[in-house]
Amino acid sequence: MSTPLAAMHSSAKLNQEIHSGGTLLNLRLGHDLIATKRGQANLGAMIQTLFALGAFHVQFNCVSSEVLRAAQKTPENYKDLLVRVAGYSTQFVNLPRSMQDAIIARTEHTEL
Repeated sequence: MSTPLAAMHSSAKLNQEIHSGGTLLNLRLGHDLIATKRGQANLGAMIQTLFALGAFHVQFNCVSSEVLRAAQKTPENYKDLLVRVAGYSTQFVNLPRSMQDAIIARTEHTEL
């Protein structure tokens, strides 16, 4: 099983100096993972560790596959659902279907 911390450790191994502006790590976390103060503190500690290891950039979507699929089926009910794509945020329902599917395909981490 992959965890967000394992993904962070793997991305931190990349040589950031050979990439213009560093590299970007996209992670999708289950909402329940960060719903508590403890979950938020754990996320903060993971981010600090990632940057201490030399990583450059990480961004998160904290939404379940269920919600994203529901937004595809009834977009009129999810006009305010924002997602991170690749350095920017946008309304999920305004993305092309292929991009929506790509975001859903990202691993949804539900455990640390």
